[in-house]
Order: sequence, then C-alpha cells, then structure tokens
Amino acid sequence: MSARNDRRGRGKGRRKTRGHRPQREKILVLCQGTKTEPEYFNRFKQLYGLPHIKVQKEHLDPANLVDKAITLQKRGGNFAHIYVVVDVDDTSPTDLQRAAAQCRRQTASGPPLDLVVSNENFDYWLYAHVIDGRVPAITRKQIQKKLSDDCHLTGPNGKSLSPDFPVKSWTEAAGRVPQHGFGENGANPSTAVPEMLKRLAPPL
Repeated sequence: MSARNDRRGRGKGRRKTRGHRPQREKILVLCQGTKTEPEYFNRFKQLYGLPHIKVQKEHLDPANLVDKAITLQKRGGNFAHIYVVVDVDDTSPTDLQRAAAQCRRQTASGPPLDLVVSNENFDYWLYAHVIDGRVPAITRKQIQKKLSDDCHLTGPNGKSLSPDFPVKSWTEAAGRVPQHGFGENGANPSTAVPEMLKRLAPPL
C-alpha cells in the first residue's frame, strides 16, 4: 500500500466532534409570592445564565405549596432538587413545622425538597441589598414602605422590582441579614434565601 493510500485509510471513520456543555439537572424554585419572588429569581437566573432552573409561583399556604411541589414532581417534573420559598407572615409555627416535616419525608424517599423560609417575609432579604449595615428588626410594613419610598419596589401594589434593583449584590446582602437553615423559621428578621442562592450560583 502506498503512503498516500495509507494516510487515506487512517483518516476514514474520523469525525470532528463539536464541543458541548453537559446538560445540568433541572431544579425547581416554587414561590409562595406571586410577584416579587419570581421576578427576583428570574433575574438571578438571567444574571448567571441558568436555564436549567425553573421558577414557578403558586399562592398557597406552606403545607399546600409543598404538596404542590410533590405533585409537580410526580407528574413528570424530573427535578433533581426542589426549593419551596415561603414567608412566615401570619403563618403559625405549627403550620411551618408541618410543611418542613413534609419536605423531610419527601427528601428521604426521593430528590431533595427544601423549605426556604424568610422571617418575617422576603422584603427583609430585598432590603439587605440596598442598605449599609444590618437589616433592622422593624415591621414588615415599615420595610415595604422603605423599599417603596426609595423606588426599589414599584407598580400599583408596590410588589414589582425596579428595573435596576441590584440582584447582583446578593453576596453583600447575605452579610447584612441573619440566616437560618432550610426548614427553620428563624428569628425575626432572618432568612434561608442566601444559602439557596449559594447552591444555585455557578462556582467562581
């Protein structure tokens, strides 16, 4: 065989392969709030380019919201991890503990399901983005008024994030508000949102 034919033979069957990113496992973020929270998490998705995260909303009490998450999974959701984001607001500690227990049972038999509680509500986490120093222990109405007065929350009901809300400052915000673990109510004010975002954000 000539050297020319030998080179041709060695080249047969070779194909150029295109580089591709491994597909990430799907994650569900199910929000109790129907406006502010979905807007925030969708912007977080856009900030980091996280198409594998699905943000959904459903205005239900914590226990029923956990049931909804379980139903979505059983109906072919195929999520590797589910986060259920809720506020304490006027929910009793017993009801929140029941929702947390549901999450633990589901995690024991399937993919992780975590209850992400903000005490008193999600607005305290938002406020941590726009202040210097620690989030004060003031009422949720006072927090919402401060966010609205400074135009961080807009819209008819004061529930929409302003176009320039600094979602990218979430790491700094995490140092300005007390934190607690998943499935815990925590003190007022405190939140488990920063821990969730640390897990969702891509590694540096």
